[in-house]
Amino acid sequence: MKETKIHEIISSMTKSEFEDFADFVNSPYFNKTRSVKKLYKYILKNYDKFVEGKLTNEKLYGAVYPGKFKEKKYWKLTSGLAVLLDSFLIQNEFRKETNFRNNLLLEAYRVRGIERQFRIFSNSVIRYFEEEFNRGISYFQNRTHFYY
Repeated sequence: MKETKIHEIISSMTKSEFEDFADFVNSPYFNKTRSVKKLYKYILKNYDKFVEGKLTNEKLYGAVYPGKFKEKKYWKLTSGLAVLLDSFLIQNEFRKETNFRNNLLLEAYRVRGIERQFRIFSNSVIRYFEEEFNRGISYFQNRTHFYY
């Protein structure tokens, strides 16, 4: 199997992470494509073979579509999975960034004119900054972003 984007990303994940990816793939909010769900299930079932590069493009395609291999359709299928993998990685990093999420929520309140929630939440963010013990560079970057 030629090194592809989905192979690189999936190979970088633990099996447990890839299993967690199921929630993402099966969420109608993130994925509306049944063929991508089928591809995910097949790769999960054959995870070790996939990571070792022992599954051909034709095998992956055949697990989703019956009949003759169509390269264009295959690349569209794997591209759909790659987009979801990228979004999953982004979402996982996003979860770690509390201050960034707080700033985005405040911005959403501001843009939508939800003043009361903006004030309440910004006061809690200010209290967080006042109580923060670890005042490394990220503290000052986040605080600067908050105030400007």
